[in-house]
Amino acid sequence: MKTIDVTYDLTCAAAEAEHFAHGIALEQTVEVPEDVAQAANLPPGAIGEVAAVEPLSAAPERFRAVIRYAVELSAFQLPQLLNLVYGNI
Repeated sequence: MKTIDVTYDLTCAAAEAEHFAHGIALEQTVEVPEDVAQAANLPPGAIGEVAAVEPLSAAPERFRAVIRYAVELSAFQLPQLLNLVYGNI
């Protein structure tokens, strides 16, 4: 599966960084809570995948999150790609 990796900079407490990254992945793709998405038995790639969450240097509440989206979620159209990357976040 081909993917689009998108990097987001987060400002939050260290304990929340991973949670926020997963929230972004859900919101930018299926726009429903995780339990609803799991119950829907969605096909692989329908939800963004958190590839990495790393602290930024010398900034205790700054993190860089990389979220991987299936390229098909862009519908191969610029407006849909922009919605996927920026959407509601």
